Amino acid sequence: MRLLGYQPTMFAKYQVFACDNFGQEAYQGTEGYIRWLYDENPCTVRGETGMVVAVTDEDNAVVGCLHTMQLEWRIHGRVHAVPTVHDIMVSEDHRTGLGAMLLMKSIGDTRYAFVAGATPPFTAVYRELGWHKMRVSWYRRILTPLRTAMQLLAGRTGVGRSPAIYFQDVSIGSGGWTWTTCPGNGTLECVAHRLNRRGENKVAPTWTTKQLYWRFFHPFGPRHLMIYRGGDAEIEDFCILSLGPRKGLALARVVEIAARSQKDLADLLDEIDKCIREFGAHALSIYCGSRELNIMYESLGWKNMTTSPDSYFFSNNSMAATTEYSTNGSAADIGFEAIRTVRISGRE
Repeated sequence: MRLLGYQPTMFAKYQVFACDNFGQEAYQGTEGYIRWLYDENPCTVRGETGMVVAVTDEDNAVVGCLHTMQLEWRIHGRVHAVPTVHDIMVSEDHRTGLGAMLLMKSIGDTRYAFVAGATPPFTAVYRELGWHKMRVSWYRRILTPLRTAMQLLAGRTGVGRSPAIYFQDVSIGSGGWTWTTCPGNGTLECVAHRLNRRGENKVAPTWTTKQLYWRFFHPFGPRHLMIYRGGDAEIEDFCILSLGPRKGLALARVVEIAARSQKDLADLLDEIDKCIREFGAHALSIYCGSRELNIMYESLGWKNMTTSPDSYFFSNNSMAATTEYSTNGSAADIGFEAIRTVRISGRE
């Protein structure tokens, strides 16, 4: 068994592994996803990839993988490259500690790293390796209980399952709000400024217009829709949503959001509800690692899920336990089910 950095020549064998383990229709097995995540990412160092694969000595078959998404974070006043770890997968016959080996290989001498969706038993690995558990909240609301229950049943039986739903092209005004799947550079510049201002004096991702376009609106990446009010000169209240198939449901997610006050957040959530119902979503999911936003969510009656994945941050210089983080789903692989895939016999 060897652990190697992914190379494009490995794609055919990686795709076989991805289809067998993530699913025949999973985005992880498409060349477009690999190209978007690594080649098109403005934070990726040219010539490097953030994927580690485990291959057999006998025939170089891929039996494990770990993906990372490179982003920039502001930490103690300085900007650092921080990989977001996600999609750790190992073939069933090789699940004897290989996942932890992939993680250690991936991090190597990396100074910082982040993971948003850690679940048992892998949470123990992060703790043992000294990753710091972050305070985050997960919220979920079912929009149409009866239709959702029917879809969950159809997903289990394969009978009557609806086709995948994604956001379609839109750019309209609605009661003072704008809905768009293609915001201009001026809008994205305002969004970057708003997010970077919120992250001041915290450990948080930092954004440029180019990075926001890549993360949310690149043609190879997940499909997103932005809701905002205000003009390009000043945008204070906005959200960026994803919509895609998850366990048979059309799941909408708040991937990024900002609001000046609890009243503004309530108005924005009402507009989100209106929008995603119009597009046919069954449920809404929110991941939030911002203390200020979580206080507002809870004041508005949103309840943190009792059982949810953990988030961890790694630092090789022992950050203080009192460190305040500020992040949303944009820093993770949250919403990636909005990547559209088309397959013929397991291939793109």
